Amino acid sequence: MDLKEYRIEFLNEIRNNAEQDGNDPQNEFLNNVLDRLEEAEEIRDPILTSCYLKGQRSRIMAFDAYAYDEADSSIELFAVDFNNTQEATTLTNTIINDLCNHMLNFIDEAYNGNIRNYCDESNEIIDVAAEFKEKIGKNRTQSEIIKFKLFVITNSVLSTSVKSINRDDFLDRPVEVNIWTLERFFQLYNSHTSEEIEIKTSDFNCEGIQCIKADINDFNEYDAYLAIMPGKFLADIYLKHGSRLLQGNVRAFLSVRGKVNKGIRNTIIKRPSRFFTYNNGIAVIARSIKLNKEKTKIIEFHDLQIINGGQTTASLASAIIKKDTEDNLANIFVPMKLTVINANKEMSEEEEKNYNELAADISKSANCQNPVTDADF
Repeated sequence: MDLKEYRIEFLNEIRNNAEQDGNDPQNEFLNNVLDRLEEAEEIRDPILTSCYLKGQRSRIMAFDAYAYDEADSSIELFAVDFNNTQEATTLTNTIINDLCNHMLNFIDEAYNGNIRNYCDESNEIIDVAAEFKEKIGKNRTQSEIIKFKLFVITNSVLSTSVKSINRDDFLDRPVEVNIWTLERFFQLYNSHTSEEIEIKTSDFNCEGIQCIKADINDFNEYDAYLAIMPGKFLADIYLKHGSRLLQGNVRAFLSVRGKVNKGIRNTIIKRPSRFFTYNNGIAVIARSIKLNKEKTKIIEFHDLQIINGGQTTASLASAIIKKDTEDNLANIFVPMKLTVINANKEMSEEEEKNYNELAADISKSANCQNPVTDADF
């Protein structure tokens, strides 16, 4: 099946389901794609809430669903661009910017304004705005939110003129824009799994990750490395990719209220040079990696996943957003145990199944230790 055939089949499925359920095709499309994204573990527990309001100077505030990602402390907003036509349509820069602005306008009004001025008192969107304001908090230190994630979801194809979708920080927090076009859903359909993450250290002003390969006989299943991860690099990749890096990590970071997280934060602020020796480090798996010519540094990760150390990772990212210790991060390094499963990019369904099972087993083993309490000392 090619992209054109996929588009027709996808659209017919939406139309048929909408007719059977007595639903609007756009709403049916939204339900369908959110289910697909949940199944692919790209999002979790989205809440369907249609919002379209006009504020001061006719400023539009609009979105079609929202969610909270506690693993990376973010608010997620979803906006749909659905075209109920057989002809291929194009997603342009203008459409992307308009939809993103509409979502950010709502966040802005929820935080700084009063949504009640623009809708009926019984509108449920008032409660959503109140939730957003409470989670964003009065300042960065007290906030539950360190990131905003905007999703533009469409059955169009991406215009070749779209070169960048980066957005400036908003309310002193990074904004991540995710564009899900027809091509991307087609790729997801063909892969039968979640999208893979490609990370080049050079993209984050890092020359590479110091590492040493463990000599533990000739295993075909995996290679093992011990490495030293710069704290700034770890925080930066987490701020970009968020909870997608934590797939399989059963102890995802939730907040800095817990005793362990407060301890991590105190070390970041007060004794950054001791972070390496105080911290247990992180456990990571990857499909494959690329080393520098000397074989001493990792310069690329293919499908990196943090399976233990979510608290450490998110605490470092939180420190950047809350401006606790931007300078200190240069002095922070994190021990890392890396398992490289050496899986091919193109795998059969059976190979994919074996890979996922091995990754799950490693994750379970890394997270099954009993916690150490003060009484143990």
